[in-house]
Amino acid sequence: MRYFAVASVVIAGACAAQNTPTPGPDEDALGEGGVSENNVVGGKTSSGGSLPKAGTTSGGAASGGKASNGGKTSTAGASDGGAGGDPSVGAGGDPSPSGGTSGTGGKGGSGGAGGKGGSGGVGGGSGGAGCKPTTSAPLAGISARYQAEETTVSGFNIGSRLIIANQGPNTINLNDLKLRYYFTNEVTAPLMTTVNWSYFRPNAGGGQTTLDKSKVSLLLVPMSCTTASADAYIEFTFAADAGNLSPGNQVYFSWVATNAASQKFTQSDDYSFDAAAVEANDDQKLVVLQNSGTRAWGTEP
Repeated sequence: MRYFAVASVVIAGACAAQNTPTPGPDEDALGEGGVSENNVVGGKTSSGGSLPKAGTTSGGAASGGKASNGGKTSTAGASDGGAGGDPSVGAGGDPSPSGGTSGTGGKGGSGGAGGKGGSGGVGGGSGGAGCKPTTSAPLAGISARYQAEETTVSGFNIGSRLIIANQGPNTINLNDLKLRYYFTNEVTAPLMTTVNWSYFRPNAGGGQTTLDKSKVSLLLVPMSCTTASADAYIEFTFAADAGNLSPGNQVYFSWVATNAASQKFTQSDDYSFDAAAVEANDDQKLVVLQNSGTRAWGTEP
């Protein structure tokens, strides 16, 4: 009996020792991988991915809401295990990047080719490269006259003497008028155009007054509507301070165009050219326009 009592005491002491926690950093916390269950940062289980021992309740996802790697459940039916917390990190978690490649529609802008419009502005003269003025309104007393000067049919220069005469009754501001000389341009090189001199003088002849030749400008304009006798014209305009053309008087000037290469003009087929015009006479093949574009004299080719 004494032996049995002693054995009972020994056994009871062993049981008490087993159920009494021993202080220390590893207090009943090691999982199967040897990592503490309490060593959780940001709500994730440790990188070892070890699951808690059987019977624990703190396994799986912590308060951070994300499941441990692999999303495995804990062994032996742990209550918080495994697949827990926040499945949003699963395969479908954030599909937004795939949508980011959209935007191919941004290639739009090919419509900008519409900017090609305006090519009709070649030459830049009033009326551009148009065919004819839209309206005709003869200006009382105004006429244009031509006198040949560069009479060689085929040569390196073209030119003439041109006159705008005012028979009255109205005084005309020269800045309101334009004069066009039509021709075929066989020269592909740039042209050098010059006003040799300019004057005011009476229609009936007599003394003349110098008009500064810088007040007369020339502009070469290629035509979009060509004919056999004209594919270009030279337009003469007058500065704002060129002065007025009073009744009974005319503005009279000489001009020349020279090519910058060894190419020749052929004047014989030029609409406004007349080798026989040794005297200045009214010529319907010169066109006078008012600044509005209305034809005041002459006929286009």
